[in-house]
Amino acid sequence: MKKVFLCMLLFFVILAGGISNSGFAQAGNTEVGWSEEKEGVYRPLLSQTLLWSDEVMKFGGFDFDTGTVVTDRTKADVVMNIYSDMGARKVALMDSFAEPLNKNSIVFPTDGFGYPLTSMKIKEKDIFLIEANDGKFIQMRIDRITPSTEVHFTYVVEQDAPAQEDFKDYKSIGQKSTSDKLKVWTIRFNQPVDAKTVNNNTIYVKDSKGYLLETRLSVSSDNKEVYISPVNSYKNGEKYTIYATNYIKNKSGKNMVKGTIMSFLLDLSNQSPDTDEDNNPDPQYSQYYGDWELELAYVPFGDLQVSKDGSYKWTGGPNGSSSGKWEVRDYGFVLVNADGGDDYVIEPSNKNKSGIKLLTVTDGKYNDGSPILIYFCDGK
Repeated sequence: MKKVFLCMLLFFVILAGGISNSGFAQAGNTEVGWSEEKEGVYRPLLSQTLLWSDEVMKFGGFDFDTGTVVTDRTKADVVMNIYSDMGARKVALMDSFAEPLNKNSIVFPTDGFGYPLTSMKIKEKDIFLIEANDGKFIQMRIDRITPSTEVHFTYVVEQDAPAQEDFKDYKSIGQKSTSDKLKVWTIRFNQPVDAKTVNNNTIYVKDSKGYLLETRLSVSSDNKEVYISPVNSYKNGEKYTIYATNYIKNKSGKNMVKGTIMSFLLDLSNQSPDTDEDNNPDPQYSQYYGDWELELAYVPFGDLQVSKDGSYKWTGGPNGSSSGKWEVRDYGFVLVNADGGDDYVIEPSNKNKSGIKLLTVTDGKYNDGSPILIYFCDGK
């Protein structure tokens, strides 16, 4: 009887009182690792002064889980006000950003009564370590302050230090390079896979330090392709590795014969084309790329240009012109801070098969934590 084994081929599709952390021990499970860097905007700033002690979050603050300012103090992780004050359950000034820490070496500064400080003044380029509402550590770097309006910052979230894994039996297909900061990689199988076995435990990406990159996976309609898309942009000059483990199964329940590893490098030095042969946009979202004429009830709402490189430009909108980045979140394809600070989700239009519609991302939440979206306008 002829044996049929599940195998795969990776090919590439284009998508568009501080704490010192030098000299810390690197051993054991006391080491704090960090997620990839993310960007956040605190808007609007709190107009009141921060309160003392455990009341610092009384008026809510920024929730790192949703990336928004919330009024629920139990979900808020950090608060900022118009007086350049920042508050958290515990806060300390750091001397470097996103470097490994040893938990045994972390001592938050205290006040005259021995209680942890809950607020500090901020200025651009300051780096802070805070304790979030779930007890995890978060590092923040203040990038830009617009007085009385908003604060832009970069942050990393605590995650377990990388484990030493043995991939000697995995097939390595070498290293590729790309100039696409949001490149989507495609794994193609020689037979349909069981989509239930495709998850972030069986297919994942790590950086050169061994930390997991936040990604989203999707499976093609014929179950022969898996698409790996980054939640945030890759870093220039950073080397990443894709791990496709042999825990992936086919429709008959058989595991892959051997796992596969592929490394890639983001190289923006000369914006050269990618080193792979295919040049197709991400099949999930390519329908949103291009120029759109927006309208609401036949009233023009400006022109929207969505680019494959991860950017958008909106001219003639209700709040004037704006530009920024788009990103793929759990609940959809999102234009970040697109109109007066609001985020918008793009979806196919109900009116026009070849059109789009924009939905406003509200502060309201469904039971599963996803935001409530409200229809805004259509594009054609």
